[in-house]
Amino acid sequence: MWCYISRLMRISLLEMRRGLDRADAHLDPGALGLPEDVYVSPVHVQAALSPVPGGWRVQFTASVDVLQVCDRCLAEVRGQGGATDACLVLERGDAPVADEEERLLLVDPEQEWVDLEQVVRDALRLALPDYFTCRVDCKGLCNQCGQDLNEGECGCAPPLPDSPFRDLARLRRDAN
Repeated sequence: MWCYISRLMRISLLEMRRGLDRADAHLDPGALGLPEDVYVSPVHVQAALSPVPGGWRVQFTASVDVLQVCDRCLAEVRGQGGATDACLVLERGDAPVADEEERLLLVDPEQEWVDLEQVVRDALRLALPDYFTCRVDCKGLCNQCGQDLNEGECGCAPPLPDSPFRDLARLRRDAN
């Protein structure tokens, strides 16, 4: 059984009990609480649901276009971002069977919906690198004039190496 979810990453518990095994959603990054200046397209989420004792295992893949700024040269780069993660949805009162790596969502038996918004948001945020570069060999900016060194060399003198032994080398040179 397949289900399309349009606005929120909520899945009906009734449908899950009836055998729902797939869900598909296109979500607004702002509705998920993601910064819209970084996540610049709708988030596409595909979820596979499988029954486990006392609940369901939800495994999902989320993909979105992202706009990031290089931490070396400050160039904006648009690319594909995404995450794959899983969680267990268990009804309260059932013994948790999650391993330590898997997120656990507890729901009341009379609850109508399972909200996966936070799980999807956290997975996408954790998938972005803390330090981003536009390419592996990015040269960054000149620390004297600010020229993008990927576009070409600037006319600045090369910086002196900052070494605690620089003063000792100078003393040795002066002694000779």
